[in-house]
Amino acid sequence: MVGKSIEKLYQNPDAGIRSCKNISVKDDQNYEKLIIKNILAEAYSLKGNYVEAVQIALENLNTSNHLQKKDQLLINIGVMQCFQEVNLYEQSEMLVTPILKDLSQIKNRKNNKAAKVYQLHAANLFALKNNDGALENITLSNSYIESNSPESYIIICENKILAGKIYFQKKDNKTAERYFEEVLTILKAHPYNNYLFSSTYLNQSDVLFAKNEYLAATTILEKALEKTKNTDFLIIKNKIYSRLAKNYIALKENDKHKDYQKIYDDSQMIIEENRAEAIRNIMRLNQAIQTQNYNTYISKKQQQTYIYLGIALLIISTIFFLNYQERQKKKTLEKQVLFFENQKILFAQKENKMIQPEKPVVKKALVIPKEKEDHLLKQLNDFEESKQFLSKNMSLALLAAQLETNTKYLSEVINKFKGRNFTTYINELKINYVAHLISSDPTYRQYKISYLAEFTGFTSHSTFTVVFKSVTGMSPNDYIQQVKNRQIK
Repeated sequence: MVGKSIEKLYQNPDAGIRSCKNISVKDDQNYEKLIIKNILAEAYSLKGNYVEAVQIALENLNTSNHLQKKDQLLINIGVMQCFQEVNLYEQSEMLVTPILKDLSQIKNRKNNKAAKVYQLHAANLFALKNNDGALENITLSNSYIESNSPESYIIICENKILAGKIYFQKKDNKTAERYFEEVLTILKAHPYNNYLFSSTYLNQSDVLFAKNEYLAATTILEKALEKTKNTDFLIIKNKIYSRLAKNYIALKENDKHKDYQKIYDDSQMIIEENRAEAIRNIMRLNQAIQTQNYNTYISKKQQQTYIYLGIALLIISTIFFLNYQERQKKKTLEKQVLFFENQKILFAQKENKMIQPEKPVVKKALVIPKEKEDHLLKQLNDFEESKQFLSKNMSLALLAAQLETNTKYLSEVINKFKGRNFTTYINELKINYVAHLISSDPTYRQYKISYLAEFTGFTSHSTFTVVFKSVTGMSPNDYIQQVKNRQIK
């Protein structure tokens, strides 16, 4: 039934989900449950529902601590895939490396789970521009594939598609095309594997586009789109729409270009919103991984635990090394010191629950009843505690509606008691919040600035950086480095 679910997953993710939910397992069958959950997570990822996929990974990590080695391997594979789906390749690699060391001791050279780990490792290396390393790991993945397993052909095809993409990036179009043709030959025996067909067609179209064969590329992309018809493969469809828009503009068919560009833009917006939310959840997932590893150490005292502890030591060593690469910039010293002092005050206030309104700024103001003014101030303090200011959509009008007041009253109270306009007030709340997380939790020092920007509700990496510097007197990278230096001191 699991094999059938995998087949259905590649036909249509919704069919795979339904098939998995119809499989019955006993309460003590942890391994079988984890297999089903991994299939479900992959199905949701193919649909572009990264939030649900991450949630399943979190549920797996909350499984009983009494796990066998094979159970932990399945959990880690699921987590690695989650990291990859939202482009966190470096974080995925941190988990892959110790597992690879463990896999090297496996006596059975035919193991599809091991093949999948090497495949994930290869995909990470490809994304990180290490093409030779990626090809080496594809070879290793192929060496582990079980000959009689029903899903083995899927791993083989995925490895060939990845190899074709690597050779295409190396500008070896002939070798790339050969790999893609080999996949199509294998898929003749599996005509309903819509995902692998469309993925192969998509990559073939890239080769044709590079050769300026736009009409041929468009024809094969239409075949890819036909394979995904009546399915919920949002991610692969999104890529097909993008390629079609690009090819039609090359063919100077502007109407078709506009049509596909609009479809692409609409689907891309859905994907990016879901990815941003998933990234927030992945921060919790990363923390859960660390907790899971520690609990494993306490309960089992196995060699695998020391490998995870080795990762932690490696991270700490990296932090120590990075401490010597950046120094505080003299021309912004005053502002930086002041910001750090303000941060200390804010932390102390939060711990003691003694957040007091700032002194009023003298200016001509609206006459607001004191009772109403005090009520708004309390609501603002509650708002600051609720973290609603992280929302991308937060505006003066929206907040006024939530607080059941008008924008003039709200703006006046913010100006009078917070000493700044609404935009500056919200931006400073966001920056102070993320600065606090960076200072107090080492996890947040490992993420890219672009993900911190998404997390705090900024529309772009550049906007986040400009606002961060205007509030703290330094860039996000400089601030992270200074926090690390202070931690060591």
